[in-house]
Parts: sequence; C-alpha cells; structure tokens
Amino acid sequence: MSLAMSPTNNEPTDGPAPYGRAGLTALLALWLLTILTLTATGVMDPGPGNPPIPILISVAIPVLLFFGAYGALPRFKAMVLGADLRVITAIQAWRTLGLGFIPLHLNGLLPGLFAWPAGLGDATIAMVAPWVVYRLLKDPGFVASNRFLWWNWLGLFDFAVAIALGAATSGAIPALVSSGVTSGAVSTMPLALIPGFFVPVFILLHLTALLQAAAARRQ
Repeated sequence: MSLAMSPTNNEPTDGPAPYGRAGLTALLALWLLTILTLTATGVMDPGPGNPPIPILISVAIPVLLFFGAYGALPRFKAMVLGADLRVITAIQAWRTLGLGFIPLHLNGLLPGLFAWPAGLGDATIAMVAPWVVYRLLKDPGFVASNRFLWWNWLGLFDFAVAIALGAATSGAIPALVSSGVTSGAVSTMPLALIPGFFVPVFILLHLTALLQAAAARRQ
C-alpha cells in the first residue's frame, strides 16, 4: 500500500503499479542519459549569439510526451491521478537550489536579468512548498482549493519567465546582454542539466498536481 492520495477522498489509495513506477523511472533515467550525451557532444550548446533552441526543445519534448500519454494511455492517466500529491509537492522544495544562479551572476558567469528572477522565483515557490504539504496533510481536500491551484500555476509561470529570460539573454538579443555576459553557461555542463532535465521534471510535477486538482474540483 502506497501513500498516494485519491483526489476525491481523504483516504490513502493504492498508488501506481510497480511496473508503472519502474517504467517511469526507466524513462527518466533514459532522458537524463540523453541530456548528458547531447551536452557532452556539444549538441545542447547553440553557439555564441544564437537562441538556445536545443534547450527549448529539451524542455518541450517531455511536456508534449506527458500530455500525449495522458490522453492516449488510460494506465498512465490513472498513474498521474493516483500519484501522491504530498510527495510531488515536497519535491518542489528542492527548487531552493535555484538560488545558485545568483552567486554565478555575482561571479560574472550569468547575466543578472536572468539570474535574479530565476533564482528568486524558484526560491519563493520552494519556500511555500512545505506549507502546501502541511495543508495537504491536514486536509486532502485542499487539492481543490484556489490557493493550491495558484501555487502550482505560479510555479509554472516562474519557469516560463526563467526560460524566456534565458533565451533573451543568450546573446540572440544583443541589447539585453551587458558586459558580454550571456546565459550561454546553462547550455554546458553541469548547468545544462537544470533546463534539460530538472526543469521538465518540475514542470511535470506541477502538471500532475493541476490535473489532480481539476479532477477533484469536478467531483
């Protein structure tokens, strides 16, 4: 018996079948290996002055596959709707690591226009995550509340802003680049793992939460 919560009641329910969890873990491992390989071979680096198209594609592909599987595969949909929201939400607390962008900016490795909004946005979402977990523990019905929805939507908005600013300061728009510092570092190791792997994972966690919230509100 797992701790997965049903979006429609207060009792724990059986979570995804073991083969479902194993398959998901294998896919995540494969995606991580893919990003590592593409970064090591230079594919993720668009070159000076070019928009970070490879990074944008690496964010978009997992999201598109997620929605495709959710709509086409009933077992995958059941796994998404049966995932433990408390665990999903708690994982978002790791986004405090986004504050690392700020010292990288202060050391001249990233532009401030990207580092400050991305770092502070991630930290804000992360700091609220424990409170959201507490509310879910206290009242599983909190999943259907506006506050739960807004926190998840703001988490996605933070990523949208960070991705847009990262693309804008990549050198593709010279007017936004000061002192010659671009966001190009996020296309190389080890920073490439953040937009290439971790950002899509966190986006999928938010989408899972929102899909469960939508199901709870319908019922």
